[in-house]
Amino acid sequence: MFPRTRSAGTCAELAAAGLCERVYGGALPIAPGRTTLSQRVGEAPERKAALAAAALPFITPGMTVFFDASSTNLAIAQALPGGLELTAVTNTPLIASALMEKPGVDIILIGGKIDRLVGAAIGAKAQRDVSVLRPDLCILGVCGVDLDAGLTAIEYEDAEFKRLVALQQCRRSGGGDKRQAGHIGTTRGHYGTGMHDADRRA
Repeated sequence: MFPRTRSAGTCAELAAAGLCERVYGGALPIAPGRTTLSQRVGEAPERKAALAAAALPFITPGMTVFFDASSTNLAIAQALPGGLELTAVTNTPLIASALMEKPGVDIILIGGKIDRLVGAAIGAKAQRDVSVLRPDLCILGVCGVDLDAGLTAIEYEDAEFKRLVALQQCRRSGGGDKRQAGHIGTTRGHYGTGMHDADRRA
């Protein structure tokens, strides 16, 4: 939240520019827009390429890796070396399609109805499917990061799915950057996943 010393005029100017939401006593940063996964794929390609490069050292041969719905996670899947052998699990058709180009990757596609906004299966069937898996590494899609709520998602069912996935595996990583930090507790419309450490060993 912006300091209370900021004038009402300053808050009004920021709100008029679409940079914040005015509230009693100050202003809040604007929550990320509800765009589809397909729309997010083309946003900030350099940032996503950098995050993909940073994630690759954590993915080693023989692993079972869960790729959650995320345009950054799609970039990670696309960046995997062609000869790397592993088992990839995903609930996201776009990521599964990218992994089909990797001959050393065995693919398990989590099924069910696809949520068009999330770009993935996150409903009851998907939750049942993922409950029997024990991936070595889970790369979660992150909509926001908050000290109190942990990693967050815009859609309630997506947050529940992420929470369930994280309970199934040995290690997890959230593919977010500083733009996601503080997006709950400072904005409305996000649901906490209950996960506070983006990378934890059981």
